[in-house]
Amino acid sequence: MNLSELNSINIFVNDMNKTVKFYKLLGFEFPEEKENKTYLKGKIKGLTLSFYAKEVFIEFFSYKTDVNASGYPFSIAIRISTINQFDNIFKKIEEKGYRAFKPIEDTSWGQRTVFFLDPDKNLIEINAIL
Repeated sequence: MNLSELNSINIFVNDMNKTVKFYKLLGFEFPEEKENKTYLKGKIKGLTLSFYAKEVFIEFFSYKTDVNASGYPFSIAIRISTINQFDNIFKKIEEKGYRAFKPIEDTSWGQRTVFFLDPDKNLIEINAIL
């Protein structure tokens, strides 16, 4: 498999203010902190965590669930080097019996993306730059 990088760790939260306060205690900085806190990036020493309000998860991914600590509390996004490799990896994943949440999407922000659950029910995204 030709993975070029692990490019995002996404954490879905119930209360963005409490989350930001907690991660600031750990030394994270939020350079783009703003009033509308449905999405924020926390950074520390080369690591970036992306925090999403749970309602954004439900709306964007069209997945109706009670997202809390016991159900999809985060996802892992894996960047694939090329679109061709993305398509090949997607095919291999489906051949092993894993099904995508919804069809592959070419997003407005310039990447091809699709989501699966791993064997432990963690939400995994694969993506490639268009």
